[in-house]
Amino acid sequence: MLLPLGGQEETSGYKGYGLAAMVEVLCGVMSGGPYGEHIRKWSGDPSKADLGQMFMALDPSVFIDGFPSRLNGLMSDLRSLEPVDPNKPVLVAGDPERMKEKIVEQDGGITYHHSIIDAMDVIAKNLNVQQMARTMPVV
Repeated sequence: MLLPLGGQEETSGYKGYGLAAMVEVLCGVMSGGPYGEHIRKWSGDPSKADLGQMFMALDPSVFIDGFPSRLNGLMSDLRSLEPVDPNKPVLVAGDPERMKEKIVEQDGGITYHHSIIDAMDVIAKNLNVQQMARTMPVV
């Protein structure tokens, strides 16, 4: 199991360094973009950032049979970890989105904050198009 990133050697601190180096290789070196200290500073430098990107697609079946069930096992193991805050369960990627989807289904649609509706009304008026229909309560 991957231990927490960063920190002292005893707590697997080098994983963070290794993962950061991997990102630099994939997104900078391999893409032909700048990397490490060759990336411009975020503030005070008006030049183009010219950041590299890398996209990767993997077919898990090339590596192992039964990947979906193994992945589900890992997700179950992670979700069953003791949370730091007993009122907040351990979540994995996608859990917050699935929770929001359930709320949207229960509510019958997306509930927007009134400030978003007000802003969209101004845009609609400026573009001379119909405002959004109010089919749900606005919070």
